Amino acid sequence: MKKLRITRPSGDDFAAAISGGLFSLSLLSPWFGVLGWICFVPLLWVLRGKRPPAALRLGMVAGTSMNLLSLYWLCATLTRFGGVPPAASAAAVLVFCVYSSLQFGIFALFVSRCKLLDSRTLSAA
Repeated sequence: MKKLRITRPSGDDFAAAISGGLFSLSLLSPWFGVLGWICFVPLLWVLRGKRPPAALRLGMVAGTSMNLLSLYWLCATLTRFGGVPPAASAAAVLVFCVYSSLQFGIFALFVSRCKLLDSRTLSAA
């Protein structure tokens, strides 16, 4: 059985989280909508040369940060209108945000698996 290894966040993790934060900001107001055009740049930058498991993890970091920043209101809604204790609602929202980040993770996995950011692929475009 493999041991779960917990490591410190790297610069790539922070860049992926910034990508998720920019995506969340682009949804906040029409004035920030232009961020939607550049929000994936940090994520795509750190995906260059990454193996598929690392790309999946970085995509999930970006997706989780985006969902946590966008769905902050769910905790209060579950507590106020659902009668769920605050700790349980925070745990449920965290689980939902990680689950929802699979979209970002699968996208990053696809980019890595198909080598879409390979230097030969980029030079052909």
